[in-house]
Amino acid sequence: MNHTMIPQANHDELARQNFVKSFRNYLFGKMRNDLKLVYQETVKPQFEKENQRSPKDRYEIRREMQQQPSYKWYSSCKRITQEMMWESVITTVERQLPNLVECAKDREKPLGTLTLNPELKIPTYQTAVDIHCMPGGYNSEYTQDDVAAGAIYDLGVYVAMRNPKSLRDVRGQTVIHKFLKQ
Repeated sequence: MNHTMIPQANHDELARQNFVKSFRNYLFGKMRNDLKLVYQETVKPQFEKENQRSPKDRYEIRREMQQQPSYKWYSSCKRITQEMMWESVITTVERQLPNLVECAKDREKPLGTLTLNPELKIPTYQTAVDIHCMPGGYNSEYTQDDVAAGAIYDLGVYVAMRNPKSLRDVRGQTVIHKFLKQ
């Protein structure tokens, strides 16, 4: 990965991130495909037999799928991998946070300034839960000039995208990185 604001994982951190990436590949590949078979071969025929019709919408399908042990297992794994992904990148960000803060300040040619209203109350829907299970959400600040939330999200996206070149291609560039290069 190469842009100056993305933290670099050490050996152990990278091993954890690669494990999470591999687990997610398996989960969203084989396990998800297996669920299609469960639906086609078990759930749908049983529903049609009991109701004399096919499921009318995704809500009926989901209600039936939620009874399947394989779907319960898949859902648990999906949640766990999301939590594991954030945990695997937070360690990397925390270790390098002072350097990231300095790097964010170090602009030879500043593009301008942004002054935020310190009185602005962040809406409850943003603060009450960790969106996408990201600890602290996207708007938490723990230190002066904190960039941790953005760095955690950026590195997490890399792990989640399952593509080792995702930060080097046009599609994978972060919005901030693209903006700063302009």
